[in-house]
Amino acid sequence: MAGMYEELAEIYERAGFTRFSREMAPRLLALIGRFGNGGRRVCDLACGTGDVAVFLAQHGMEVTGIDLSARMLAQARGKGRAAGVEVQWLQADARDFVLGRPADAVTCVYDALNYLLTPQELAAALRAAHDCLVPGGIFVFDMNTRAGLAEEWGTGERIEEPAEDLLVTWQTSFDHETDVNTLILNAFVQGTSGLYRRIREVHRERGYPVAQVRGLLGEAGFTVVALGDLDLEPLRGDSERFLCVARRT
Repeated sequence: MAGMYEELAEIYERAGFTRFSREMAPRLLALIGRFGNGGRRVCDLACGTGDVAVFLAQHGMEVTGIDLSARMLAQARGKGRAAGVEVQWLQADARDFVLGRPADAVTCVYDALNYLLTPQELAAALRAAHDCLVPGGIFVFDMNTRAGLAEEWGTGERIEEPAEDLLVTWQTSFDHETDVNTLILNAFVQGTSGLYRRIREVHRERGYPVAQVRGLLGEAGFTVVALGDLDLEPLRGDSERFLCVARRT
């Protein structure tokens, strides 16, 4: 996982990669209000460039944003300053992060947990989230399903031009034996001289059966209180993503 999003951080906003997190932020706030314990301390895990963390801070939460990428955190700090909110930013790994004070809620969106490519790694992240929560605290996260990675991401290529000076190409391939989708992302950024510089990153996500995720949550000490699509409606066989709310028992 080291190195991912380091170069991509530079164009993450302009390429439109923050859209999902911005759309999810009000939903997360509502879920914390609905299922939470009334506390205000929130940890946004894999916070990226900080959209969710800043939004929650703007709505009265005491927020810690955690990400593995130093450059993504630098972007997040800038957003926090621009918004005039105080957020604690922490560079740490989702598999073994520790908070100074326990949180009332942990959030983790945009399929960040799919980047954990073995059940052991996913289990470690779930235990870390559990251990940083107060008893009764909640963990709210989304993940791509196997169907989403196999069919929506699938195997193919596409080209996007989100800005006049930015071209992004995607090459994806799904391995049906490992349930891992590999994305090779190339971004071509035009400099002041008119020449283009290439940013290249390789991202891999694994699709886990929902039943397996439920089992790992139970082993980590969680009880699932809600699970469904992004509206918490029942999942279908072709659902591309699921949202889960789990409570520390």
